[in-house]
Amino acid sequence: MPRELPQGTVTILFTDAVESTALATARGDERAHVILQRQRALIRQQIEEHDGREVKTMGDGFMVAFVSARQGVACAIGIQRALDQQARHDAGAALQVRVGLNTGEAIVEGGDLFGSVVNAAARVMHKATGGQVLVSESVHAVLGAATEFQLADRGRFRLKGFPERLRLYEVLWRPDAQAAATPPLDASPFVRREQELARLALALEQASGARGSLLLIGGEAGVGKTRLAEECAIEAQRRGVLAFTGRCYEDAGGPPYGPFVEILEALARKLPPDALKEALGDAAAGIMEIAPALSRLFPDVQPAAEKPAFATQSPFAAVRAFLARAGSTHPLLLVLEDLQWADAASLQFLRFLARDLRALPVAVIATYRDDALDARSSISQALDELHVKRLATEIDLKPFGVDAVEALLQATSGRQPPRAVVRLLHAETNGNAFFIEELYRHLAEEGRLFDEAGEWRPVRRIDEDALPKGLRLVIERRLSRLDAATRRTLNAAAILGSAFDVDLLETVSTTRGDQLLDCLDEAERAQIIRPDADGTDARFRFAHPLMRSAIVSALASAQRQRLHVRAAAAFEGRADRSPVLDAELARHYRAAGRLADPLLAIAALRRAGCAALDAYANVEAIGHFEAALKLAERLPGFATAELADIVHHRGQAQYRLGDWSRSRESLDRALALYTEAGSVPGQAQVLYSKSSLATFDSSPSDALLFLARARDLMPDDQPLKALALQLESQNLVDLRRYADAARAVDEALAIADSVDDAYVRNHARIASGYYALATLDMPRAVDDFSRVSEAKVAQQHERMAAASRRAIALACMGELDAAAAGGAYAREYFRSMREADDVFSDPAPERDPYEFGLSCMAEGITTIVRGRFSDAYQFLLEAMEACGDPPNVRVVQTLTPMTVQALYHLGRYDEATSLLQIMGGPANGRRPAFWRLYHALELAARGDDTGAVADLPVPPPNHPDIRSLPVAMLAAETAVARRDADAARLQVDALEFLHEQGLVFTPGWVVLTSRLLGAVYILIGSELRAAPVLEAALSLARSQGASAELALTHLELAELHAARADTAASRADLAEAGKLFSALGMRSCGARVRALARRLRPAAPLADGLTEQEADILRAVASGLTNRAIALEHARSEHAIQRQLTAIYRKIGVENRVAAIAYAYRNRIARDGE
Repeated sequence: MPRELPQGTVTILFTDAVESTALATARGDERAHVILQRQRALIRQQIEEHDGREVKTMGDGFMVAFVSARQGVACAIGIQRALDQQARHDAGAALQVRVGLNTGEAIVEGGDLFGSVVNAAARVMHKATGGQVLVSESVHAVLGAATEFQLADRGRFRLKGFPERLRLYEVLWRPDAQAAATPPLDASPFVRREQELARLALALEQASGARGSLLLIGGEAGVGKTRLAEECAIEAQRRGVLAFTGRCYEDAGGPPYGPFVEILEALARKLPPDALKEALGDAAAGIMEIAPALSRLFPDVQPAAEKPAFATQSPFAAVRAFLARAGSTHPLLLVLEDLQWADAASLQFLRFLARDLRALPVAVIATYRDDALDARSSISQALDELHVKRLATEIDLKPFGVDAVEALLQATSGRQPPRAVVRLLHAETNGNAFFIEELYRHLAEEGRLFDEAGEWRPVRRIDEDALPKGLRLVIERRLSRLDAATRRTLNAAAILGSAFDVDLLETVSTTRGDQLLDCLDEAERAQIIRPDADGTDARFRFAHPLMRSAIVSALASAQRQRLHVRAAAAFEGRADRSPVLDAELARHYRAAGRLADPLLAIAALRRAGCAALDAYANVEAIGHFEAALKLAERLPGFATAELADIVHHRGQAQYRLGDWSRSRESLDRALALYTEAGSVPGQAQVLYSKSSLATFDSSPSDALLFLARARDLMPDDQPLKALALQLESQNLVDLRRYADAARAVDEALAIADSVDDAYVRNHARIASGYYALATLDMPRAVDDFSRVSEAKVAQQHERMAAASRRAIALACMGELDAAAAGGAYAREYFRSMREADDVFSDPAPERDPYEFGLSCMAEGITTIVRGRFSDAYQFLLEAMEACGDPPNVRVVQTLTPMTVQALYHLGRYDEATSLLQIMGGPANGRRPAFWRLYHALELAARGDDTGAVADLPVPPPNHPDIRSLPVAMLAAETAVARRDADAARLQVDALEFLHEQGLVFTPGWVVLTSRLLGAVYILIGSELRAAPVLEAALSLARSQGASAELALTHLELAELHAARADTAASRADLAEAGKLFSALGMRSCGARVRALARRLRPAAPLADGLTEQEADILRAVASGLTNRAIALEHARSEHAIQRQLTAIYRKIGVENRVAAIAYAYRNRIARDGE
């Protein structure tokens, strides 16, 4: 005999077997039945051992009640441990169970338990995964400080039907369990629906003024209708509006007026007895006709059937009157969920109520799925009537865009998601909120989203066969309503892809003619597919990529392969060959496996790989070539030369990705295969590719050797010769053999003019531009790179590479706005290409790190010149991080000087030194001159004059180039900062030459060379020569918006006026420099500013034996600086400053900061305005 159910406060436990349906498919019905029976026996044993009351079973799950929360949690742990032990003994019988528990007051009726405590327990269970036990906050509170259980806070969750998010805890039942670092799986944060919520809030405001309204929220399944309604319910509570929800259910046979019955019963329980009695008035009998269960609350009310007709209100009028009176003290919000499943009686009452809402303190929100409507259904007719009569306002809820998906992921995870992950989830879900949350939850639980520290992992792809159960169930339920022929048609359509042509589908599918069209009509009505954007009926696409994935994943492997073979045959029969068609063919052949014709498959894969290579889709190209290679290597007698072609093309794609070690291996193998096959053109082409690799791997001598061998093999091939000359000139420039480089450029341009080949012509222009850029002929560089970036026939990658170099040249010419815009455009292109590889490759390579790094250079120049050092450091650091491991030397040589310069001016000297040591210092032999100079410059900035600088490099005056320029400028900058006249004198000739050259070729450098030249003139005592160049520098800095150079030029003018004993003018320029340094956050010149200020101050002995350094500290205190700011100014630690201040207080006889400031002014150590 079953035991009595507990009364009052109870703990409810729900269980559910995970993937039980799949178990039957995998193991067969009989075996699955045995496994489930064994599982049920184990669960019942635990229930009995822990004194639980089995309330009922539901499919593969149990509902159990416990008097004690401890008993319930102990039972859940016992269930999981028993099942885990069984799985260890018999892996074939493993079936995971999820468990959820909640504690609260339950209603006992008819041998069952009801109420929100039961509903919440079921919802908690649904948030758990297989093998997991989740408990509500009420269970956690009842357990208190219980030491026998280990619980981990999993954050706040949105439970359907509950307006507030509830905090859930995981019971860690394994002996070695620890709380994971995964962020809380908070299912439904509210994001990016502000406009829609504002419309709902207006309805609440109007209801408070007895001007109710009906709002219909329509949208596809999972788009966020319920979540929006829940947020409105939360807003209602904030406003003192009582909110109630009633649901319509899909299964037929439910009670009439179902959602309104739920609302009326909830409202009756909510109102205090007196208020309820007043609200009912004479309407109770009429209300009970709609909600007879309320008779339990009002046993003394006479049923309507027993009253005379004149004494009874109609049921509809009775409910309306009840709502009006109940809402008179607290306005009401009624939420009707899933109106598409409403019974006819509910729809009839809704139409009645809508006519009078404008005079009632009631707002009604109804959600419905527009993908579940039939034009002839009663719900469609009801909605049409409400629209025609203007009784309702429609809110058409659209899927999320990319930015909203980013906001949802950030709110869910609590951390900023990578843009590549955002785009991937948006593409896979079409912005459907439910799909996004399910995918997020699934990927997080699988450990694919976060590492052990809780940081984001890069997600490359989402496999078709790995959809989360929640998504599969939702999609399978929608598909199950379709005709069998329609499902077979959708199977074939899903194989064709996210979009498909009707004529192609007819070839692949077993459905033909009118029946095929009928099937497509049914699928479109169900919103499984929709017409493609061209607006015709000849092409359709799946409403969501995940719908297609779910269909494909449900197909048996053999069936899937056969459909791919049919699809490949259909594509082979088409005459309109294109790269897109070749890519589709390759996809179908790869998926068809061993059922595919290997020769046809290899041909298609090679065509698709070459098309991807031409489009710089390098990851895709590698995939195609490697698939072709596997097939070709298994075929006896496959031509060696053709095998070499495949390997060579793979090596080219690997090179473009920056995967140079694998590229080198592929190219070496291709060269051997071409040699074995006796293919001279093939050998020459591979040698050219090896030269490209050596060029960008900073091995110019090796590159020239490969080029010489290629030209010897094919002396009469003019296009190959022109391309070889382009690479030759670039390597000669790198070796600073400028005369030879110029001859190679001229010859390449001549050949390019004689052949009709846009690729050759563009690369000859790139060679010319590279030579011009290196030799500081910026007008020629701008012209050459403009021709390529604006060429009508050119690859996008070529255009962007030319655009980034053009931006560098423009920056050198002082056209900072145009340079910044062009550089940003190119940088975003190369970043997007790199992020695309992050998504589609595993592991993710860095696509062409040199080009990405170079695209950052123009913005690096402009932001540094304008004094935006923090911005410059951030994106230069991003470029440095893209260098690869080990770092690409060319990127390092390009970006290290600017990155160090940004850190130097920000006063972050230790970071700059570390960067030089890691990426450009003596440890790896790179740029020792630059490193040595920077070290001396840093010492000067710190106020340390002990560092020595030997052998300052002087660039050759007849061949200045863009790589020697930073070293030449740094040499001058170091001499100026150290006030080293001898070192400055060494730089005069070089600076004068660079200045004269700059006036013609690099006007952007003139502001810098003028300022440095003026500073050097001052140091060597040539003030007359310094004045005009510094005035010119000042004017140029203002016109170009070069804030950093403006500040530095004011400092040099202050030095000039001081040298001429014009103290007033010197102080004015020094004050202007100080303001600019402060505004820009430039700390690199603090020591010079302080030294010059001391020189400008009237000589007077310092009181109380203070040193000049101590006086400087006192002045800083008097100016209002904090200890931290003073520490930064003096490049010392905050603790060291505090110690020195304590010593100063003791020396001057004061006890605190205020007294020290007074002392500084009294003794004229500090003055107003300083």
